[in-house]
Amino acid sequence: MVEFNKSIHFCEEASTLVGIWNNLPKTDSIQCPRKDSFNPIKLGKFLRTVFLYERLDQNCIVTRVAGTSLREYLDRETTGENILQTSYAALQQTYSNYFTSLSESASAGYLEHPFQLPSGSLRLQRAIHLPLLDKNNEPRYFIGVVKYSSLPRETADHYHRNGITDNDIVTQLGSVSDI
Repeated sequence: MVEFNKSIHFCEEASTLVGIWNNLPKTDSIQCPRKDSFNPIKLGKFLRTVFLYERLDQNCIVTRVAGTSLREYLDRETTGENILQTSYAALQQTYSNYFTSLSESASAGYLEHPFQLPSGSLRLQRAIHLPLLDKNNEPRYFIGVVKYSSLPRETADHYHRNGITDNDIVTQLGSVSDI
């Protein structure tokens, strides 16, 4: 069982997904479940908040499934998109390195950074990424939950006091924490 810090339980949906993932059968060689052992129906009402990514290589991470709440927040269908091509340019290398690290170590991860929605409003984006093995026991898939919330006032105030605009916040930040 993977030990997660408190940040990965940032919402009820994330906690539920982590619980389901932790209870899936793991392979003998890698303490990670296989994609075919995951049944999304077990998520019930939380299915709308879940996504599934497939990492094809360091330059291509494709959204295979995007819950309806993700589509609603982003105001577009993201299934089939390479997240490295649709994310902010300043975050593309961060995302690539992050998913490479998770793939190489078959570990779960937590990502948090400011994100500007299509409406123009700035939000704090939090996401967990739990690895799932392909048929060759390679950590190729990542199931997760993403949530958008108000950017903490003290964070926004800090950047504004230092002359950093909302656009600068979006392009300059991209803190990534491995679990």
